[in-house]
Amino acid sequence: MRTARQMASSGGSGLSLGRVFHLTRRERPVAAFFLTDETFGVAATAKERSFAFLMGIELSLFMMWNLATFSGFLLGAAIPDPAKLGVDLIFPLAFVALLVPLIRTRIELMVAVGAGALAFGLQQSLPGGLPILITGIAGSLLGAFLTRGIPGDPTIDAEAAAREVA
Repeated sequence: MRTARQMASSGGSGLSLGRVFHLTRRERPVAAFFLTDETFGVAATAKERSFAFLMGIELSLFMMWNLATFSGFLLGAAIPDPAKLGVDLIFPLAFVALLVPLIRTRIELMVAVGAGALAFGLQQSLPGGLPILITGIAGSLLGAFLTRGIPGDPTIDAEAAAREVA
């Protein structure tokens, strides 16, 4: 289940970034390998659109993630109960911090609030990553429904994008 959720999340992020970062066929798999939710959040709000900039974001986070993981491995036993310290709240707050700069329209706000409410409600009754998977699909469908009839970005050549993916 976790793998399916991660694939759905990364696939959507990759498709979204692929529309604004014009990468070559050789650059695309490298950028995709290091793509995470956090790097997507930073890259999607940045004005710079080069492969070097994207790799700078991705590799710096990759290094910090691994250093933090290693530090946690070495020092984790020194923290008696992370939940008592409120450390378990850091992860959701990090995602909220990544989400806020991405919200620019009323529709995006409605989708974010709706998806957040759905995720909160589902996590009370469903196991594991299922609430995230369901919320991701529902949020995408809600966004598509609310933006139907709104013209897309005229700078995106859909036919050229389809040829690149194929």
